[in-house]
Amino acid sequence: MQQLTPVQRLVDAMLDRAEADCPGLEYMIWMPSLESLLLPRDPDPSRGYAGRSPGAVAHRYRGRRVQPFDTPALTVWVSPACGVPAPPTAPSYAGNPVREHFTAC
Repeated sequence: MQQLTPVQRLVDAMLDRAEADCPGLEYMIWMPSLESLLLPRDPDPSRGYAGRSPGAVAHRYRGRRVQPFDTPALTVWVSPACGVPAPPTAPSYAGNPVREHFTAC
């Protein structure tokens, strides 16, 4: 059995919460570039994202787009996907992979 990294446990918890709070809403994951390397890629990247062609996304995890960005902050964000209609009450989530703790914002 594969052991999960703290980053993976955090993102899993955040996605589980997002799915429970807003079922069916497309979410995406924003995270520092280095930490994104710790998140496994979906084995089948052939699924498209928000109506785009499958080749438009390089990294997907649990069917969600992973968007790495350069930042010194150690914060992972899960938010409604760009370009997808979301209710104004749809929360985003910010988490710290060291503490494995996140909050809705």
